[in-house]
Amino acid sequence: MLYTEFAKSKGFENWLYLQAIKSDDGTLLFSSAVKVASFNNPPGTTHAIAGPNKNSDPSSIYVVYKVFDTKTVMQTTVTVSNGKVDEPTKLVADSGNLKFFPDGMISASNVFGVVLARQEKQNKKLLESFKVYYNGATSQPQVLDLTAPTDYQSPNILSFNYKDGFILLAQYLGKSNAAFVMKIFNADGTEQAAQKTIGYSNGNMMFFQDADGNLWLGYNDFDLSNGKISKSYLGKVLEA
Repeated sequence: MLYTEFAKSKGFENWLYLQAIKSDDGTLLFSSAVKVASFNNPPGTTHAIAGPNKNSDPSSIYVVYKVFDTKTVMQTTVTVSNGKVDEPTKLVADSGNLKFFPDGMISASNVFGVVLARQEKQNKKLLESFKVYYNGATSQPQVLDLTAPTDYQSPNILSFNYKDGFILLAQYLGKSNAAFVMKIFNADGTEQAAQKTIGYSNGNMMFFQDADGNLWLGYNDFDLSNGKISKSYLGKVLEA
C-alpha cells in the first residue's frame, strides 16, 4: 500500500509512505509505515507504484515515483525483513516532447519488471508506448509489445504469474467505456501468446488468480436509470 503525505497549507505532496500486509496472517509487515521518499509535488503528479521482486517470498519491494521539479522517474527498494530504504536511482527524465510516467509492475516467479508509459507528442498527436526495466535494471529498458485498441489510451496495467512467464492485463480508457486486453509473455519479455481483447465495460473488471493459478474475471452491469447493479458475472479467463 502506497500513500502520500499532503500538506494542506501549501497544497503539495511531501512524503511517500509504504506499508504491506502479510499474506499468512493478515498483520502489518512493518511496525509503522516506511517513509520512502520526500518531494514537493503538486497533487496527482507523483504517480507512485510498488511491487515485490518475486510473486512469492520476496526479499524486497520496488517503489517507483516521479519528481515533479526535475521531471524525473525515480526508483528505490525497501528491504522486506527490516524496512530499510535504499538510495533512490534515476530511471529516466522527460525531454522535449517526451514524457515518462510509472505505469505498473510485473511480478512473477521468474521475472520482475517496472513498466513506464512513454508519451511523445507529434503533430498534435500523442503517441504512447511502454518501456520495461526488467529484474532491477536501471538502464537500457526493453520495449513492451502492447497495442492500444483504436481510440483507446492511457492503460492501467496488472500482471499475474503464468507458467515460465507472466500475464499482462491492461485497462485502456476510451470516450464512453474501457477496453480490457490480455497478452502472455515469456520471462525474457518475448511473446508467448498473442494479445486478445477480453471485452469492453463502463465499470471495472476485476481480475484475480486462485490458489491453483487459474485466472478469473468478475464484473458488474449497471442500470444507468437508477445507478444500481443489475447483474454480476464471474468467469474463468485462463487455465493454469
